[in-house]
Amino acid sequence: MTIDLVALPSAVRRSRLLELGAGPADIAAAVSARELAAIGGGYYAPRRLLGGFPEERHLVLARALARDAATGVGLANVSAAAHHGLPIPDADLSRVQLGRPGAGASGSRASGVQLMHRNVDESDLVFIDGVLVTTAARTVADLLRTAPTLTAVAAADAALHRGLCTVDEVAAQLERGRHGSRRGLMLLRRTDPACESPAETRSRLLVVDAGLPVPRTQQDICDRSGTFLGRCDFLFDGDLIGECDGEGKYFGRYSDRTVEDVLEDEKYRQQRFLDEGRRLVRWSAREARDQPRRVVARIARALGW
Repeated sequence: MTIDLVALPSAVRRSRLLELGAGPADIAAAVSARELAAIGGGYYAPRRLLGGFPEERHLVLARALARDAATGVGLANVSAAAHHGLPIPDADLSRVQLGRPGAGASGSRASGVQLMHRNVDESDLVFIDGVLVTTAARTVADLLRTAPTLTAVAAADAALHRGLCTVDEVAAQLERGRHGSRRGLMLLRRTDPACESPAETRSRLLVVDAGLPVPRTQQDICDRSGTFLGRCDFLFDGDLIGECDGEGKYFGRYSDRTVEDVLEDEKYRQQRFLDEGRRLVRWSAREARDQPRRVVARIARALGW
């Protein structure tokens, strides 16, 4: 064998590995030793590249497919969102989604790949970090049209919050009349650029869908003298503070902060709120995902509903 499979800088197709001198037994041994992983579409990647989240594994394959695709083919939809660094909770990551300019075709499927031809203009594609990908506005618009509500709104919230695109730019994409544009425009009205994590987006959608008062997000809280105490996730009518904690909100996928730093900051910040006589209701990202009715009931009780 003339190639170090563990040192590969990216995912590589099996046929290319064989060309580079790796034998079938070498590949099988590396997979058995959990140094190499088959990630779909005939591609293999060192496990060190795959990270701990499904989105990271998907992105390794997506970037390899985009690299090896024909000229003009770029990442689209959820695959583009992953490359933009947008959160895509509950997304279907079973297929890499690609797009290329051309009209009329509804799309074709191959193993691990979905290729979209319809209504992808050259102006919709840009190079980011060496990878051709749909623009942030086009990516968000596609998700709002076709993805599950949480996936779409969480990605849109993040893109708007980070300034990757504007509401007007996304609306202009949706007004081009593609299938699902009416749904996309409806969901665009439900976005909130102030949201800082998919956990906050999920929580806000739960509250609104349950008919509870719409909270203000990321609000500064001050004491009676005007001294800043901290910023809360949600502020409901009647000065009820809502806090959603955990699972990638501050660390892991979305931040470099340590768990210890987060817990200590939260403890003192929330205690300052309580010291000022503020009412506080808390829930975790896991509760919002797995026990949404319990979270809604807790917030409703705190609101006196």
